[in-house]
Amino acid sequence: MSSESILRLTARTLTELGIPYMITGSLASAFYGEPRSTQDLDVVVNAKAAELQALGARLRDEGLYCDSNAIDPATGWKVDFILLKDQPFHRAAFEARGDVELSGTPVRLIRA
Repeated sequence: MSSESILRLTARTLTELGIPYMITGSLASAFYGEPRSTQDLDVVVNAKAAELQALGARLRDEGLYCDSNAIDPATGWKVDFILLKDQPFHRAAFEARGDVELSGTPVRLIRA
């Protein structure tokens, strides 16, 4: 699975399950003009346990290995799911996230 495919799958699945999220990390950095290379996708989620279980089940159905994160065994691409912290700074950043397009996929992205 390519980076674009795992991004598309992750965004689509989170949206279909109604789980609020935002992309952070290297993809956000590259979007704002400071590229750095990693082989993972960092995603902050605001989800309950049952939603996380549904997310894991859906991603496993797509062939990913899932524990607290998801890994494509064929390519090593990893999705790091980070639970939103219940602190004012983190909540404010999450609420300020914006809608952008990355690699042709509409996503929710942390603001610079």
